[in-house]
Amino acid sequence: MERRDLFKIIAATPVLEAGQALAQHQHASTTGPFPGETGYKMKFLTSAEEPVIDRLADIIIPADSRSPGAHDARVVHFIDLFAHYGGPAIQQRWRDGVAAVETESKRRHGKAFASLDRAAQEAIVATMASNEGNPGTALEHFFALLKQRTLDGFRYSRVGLDAYFGYKGDIPSREFVGCNHPEHQRV
Repeated sequence: MERRDLFKIIAATPVLEAGQALAQHQHASTTGPFPGETGYKMKFLTSAEEPVIDRLADIIIPADSRSPGAHDARVVHFIDLFAHYGGPAIQQRWRDGVAAVETESKRRHGKAFASLDRAAQEAIVATMASNEGNPGTALEHFFALLKQRTLDGFRYSRVGLDAYFGYKGDIPSREFVGCNHPEHQRV
């Protein structure tokens, strides 16, 4: 027996024993963007703000033929955690942003954003995004923050990883194929 084979056997024994012991107990659910997400309780967003953020995120990333959207990915939970742990300045930006959306909704339609139909909500989001490169209003400034956190939350969710990006888990590669563009072959 080779010495390297002996090291492999010795190193694997505790791992195998630990694996058998770990297999004997229940693990917490890790489906979705957060462990145990079905019982998720909002930490920052109020009960009035939650549906506003959820619908705004779902308008930015709607469900389509490729994957479910931001609502199904529970992006609102990600945003809630981001705001909760973001500190007072970030929290104030979220509060001000939701207030700006509600002000615009009431100005246009005389009612809360969450009670509008999808077309009216999409029109408000279009206004928010209309000057994305050079925002001037509170509504436009809020759009940049909302869009970035929506994209982050979707990207890190199980829906985003699995359904949209096609993530298959940590699978080792047998080879590492480099770039084949001739201009990148010069060293």
